[in-house]
Amino acid sequence: MFLRRLLLLAVAATSAAAQPPAVVTQAPVDPRTEIGFHAMLFPREIYVGQQASYQVGVFIAQDARARLRRNPEFIPPELRSMLGYDLPSPKTFTRVAGGRTYEVHVFQRAIFPLVPGRHAIAPARLSYSLPLSTSFFSREESRTLRSESLAVIARDPPIDASRQPDFSGAVGMLSLERRVDIQRVSVGTPVVLTVAVRGVGNVALLPRPAFRLTWAQLVDGPERVQLDTTGALVRGAKEFDYILTPTAAGAQTFPALRYAYFDPYAQRYANAQLPDLAVSVEQGALVATTPSMSETEQPLTIRKRDRGVVPRPVSSSANYWFALAAIPLPAAAVAFVRRSRRRDTQRVGTALQRLAGNKKLRDGADVRRALTLALGERLQIDAATLADPRRIVRALRRRGVTRETAHKAAALHAELDAVVFSGERREPDPMLAHKAAAIFDAIDREATRRRTPLGRIAVASLFFFAVSVPLVAAIVQPSVDSDAFQRGVTLYETAAYPSAQRVFSAIASAQPRSADAWANAGASAWQAHDTAAAAVAWQRALRLDPLDSETRDRLDLIPSFRRGLFGEVPPIPLAFVAWLGLGAWLIAWGFQPVRRRWARYTSRTALVFSSAMLVSGIRLSEVAHGRQTAVVQQSERLRSSPSLGADLAEEVMLGETVRTPTARDTWTLVRLADGRQGWLPTERLVSLELRD
Repeated sequence: MFLRRLLLLAVAATSAAAQPPAVVTQAPVDPRTEIGFHAMLFPREIYVGQQASYQVGVFIAQDARARLRRNPEFIPPELRSMLGYDLPSPKTFTRVAGGRTYEVHVFQRAIFPLVPGRHAIAPARLSYSLPLSTSFFSREESRTLRSESLAVIARDPPIDASRQPDFSGAVGMLSLERRVDIQRVSVGTPVVLTVAVRGVGNVALLPRPAFRLTWAQLVDGPERVQLDTTGALVRGAKEFDYILTPTAAGAQTFPALRYAYFDPYAQRYANAQLPDLAVSVEQGALVATTPSMSETEQPLTIRKRDRGVVPRPVSSSANYWFALAAIPLPAAAVAFVRRSRRRDTQRVGTALQRLAGNKKLRDGADVRRALTLALGERLQIDAATLADPRRIVRALRRRGVTRETAHKAAALHAELDAVVFSGERREPDPMLAHKAAAIFDAIDREATRRRTPLGRIAVASLFFFAVSVPLVAAIVQPSVDSDAFQRGVTLYETAAYPSAQRVFSAIASAQPRSADAWANAGASAWQAHDTAAAAVAWQRALRLDPLDSETRDRLDLIPSFRRGLFGEVPPIPLAFVAWLGLGAWLIAWGFQPVRRRWARYTSRTALVFSSAMLVSGIRLSEVAHGRQTAVVQQSERLRSSPSLGADLAEEVMLGETVRTPTARDTWTLVRLADGRQGWLPTERLVSLELRD
C-alpha cells in the first residue's frame, strides 16, 4: 500500500513538473506593467514538519526584455522559525496577459515550519534598471519591486486515539531500512548496525529510532543526512549508526523495529516497520576493556520546562529615562518657589532698607508701619498679634526664630509704639530704622518657610509617578511555545542531538530572550560535537541570566572563558544595577530641598552612587546585549592586516570569545582578553549581539 502511494506521488510529481508552476498561471498580471513580480504559497495551512511550497514569479514583457542591459537582482525573503530548501528552477515559461506576452522566470523554495503558529514571510525584492530611450548612451532608471507578504499557519499533529505513545514528532511519508553484516558476528567484535529512515519530508529533523538488545551492548553512532531537492517535494534519507558489541553467543534475534510517524497528506498516524531478523553469534574473545568516553559519559542535563522569556532590563525602556528626567522636577520646583519667596521678602524689606538709609528721618511712624508690613508678609501674622509684645514673642518662636531675636523684636516694637502713641513730641532715635532693618533680616534668616498640604501632595504625586512609570514596561512579556520546547526535550532524550539543536535554536531565534532555549540549544550542540554553536548559545543564555551558575560552569568547557566580577560576563544583572541607580537618583533629589546638614550629605552621597551605577550600567548593557562581541567558529591564525598576504600572528581557538571593534569589508579586527589582536575573516565569527 505504501509503495503504491509513493509511486502515485512520484507520477503526480512528474506530471506536475511538466505543467507550469502555479505562480505562472494564477498570479495576477497587470498588462500595463513592463515587469511584474508576484509570490504565492501553497498550501497555506500545514502541520509542523510538512512542506509548503513558496514560489516567486518574475514576469518580463518582451519589449522590456530587449531593453534590459543586465540581469535583475533578486533577494529572497529571510525565514524565521522555518527551514528552507531551494528547489531547482524550472525552464522559462510564457504567459499572455491583455494581449501582451511575458517571459516568466520562477524561483521555488520548500519551507518547513519548526514550531506551530502563524509564520509570516517577508516580501521578496527585485531590483532592475531600464534605459529611458533606445539610445545606447541613454541614462538608466533603477527600480525596486516587492512581492506580496505571505503567511503560513502550522499546526501540531492532532492528539487522538490513533496517536502512538512512542510518537516522537516524525512527520512525512516514511519507510525503514536496516543494514548489518550478519555473516561475521562474534562475541566481543563490534559491528555497525545502520537503520535508515527514508521518504518524503524534512528528514534532517527526524529523531533517532529507539530500541534495545539484551544480547549485545548498543552505543549510538554518527548520523548522516541525504537530501533530494530535485523534485516538487523534498525527500531523502537519514541514516543512524549503532555500534553493536555482542556479549552472548548462539542464535539471537534483532527484534522487530517500529517507527511511528504522522502522514500529513493522509492526515493520520502510521508506522514504518522492520521484521525480526535472526542472526547467529559465534564464540569469540570478549576482552575486558576500559569503557570509552562515549559509553561512560552521561549526556548533559537540559531544562525540561521553559521558565518563560527573560524580561528586558528596565533601562531599555524609554519610560525609565523619562522617570530619571522627571525626578529632579520637584526639587527644581521647590527651589523656584523658595527663590520667588525670597524675592518677595526682599521686596517687602526694601522699605525698611530705604528708611535706614534716610538721614532726614524724623517720624517713627514710618518705621513702625514698614516693620509691621514686613513681618506680616513674611510670617503671615495679623496686626492684632503685633500689638502685644508677648504675642509677638510666641508667634516668632512658633516660626522657628530664636528666643533672643524674638525678644529683641518685641522690645523694638514696644519702643516704636511708645514713640508713635505716647502723645509727646519727642525726637525719634536716628538708629531706629537701622535696628528695625537688622532685626527683620535676622527674623527672615531664622524663620521657617511656609509649607502647604497642596504642595506636599503635588510633590509626592510627582515622585510616585516618576517611579511607577517604568514598572509598566516590564509587566507584559511574550511566552515561549511550550509544545515546541517539549518536542526539543523529547528529541534530546532520544539522543537526536542535532535535531534537538535545530528545534531549540529555532525557538531561541523566534524568542531571543528565552534563556532556557539558548541553554538547551548549547547542550544539544555540545552533545552533537558542535563546539562553536554551544559556545554561542551558552554565551547568550548567560548574558540573559548572569546568575545562572549551571551555564557558567558549562562555559568552563570552552577555551579562554574568564569568570569573576571582571570576567566576560560579571554575575550582576543589568536590571539590578538599573533599579539601584534609580533608587539612588530618587534619594539624591528627594533630600535636595531639605535644609539640613545630614540631608545635604545624604543627597551628595546618593548622587555620586547613582553616577557610579550609570557607568556600571553602560558596561553591563554592552555585555547583556553582546555588542561588538563574537565567538570564533573555526580555529584561525590572526593576521597583521586585513588581507590574505598579511603576516600571520598568534592562533585563536575554536569557541574563544573576542571583541570586534572594527570591521572592514570581509575582515574584522578582533581583540582578546590576553592581549592578542589581529584581523580575521568575518565568516569565521558568529556575533553574540541579541536582536530582540
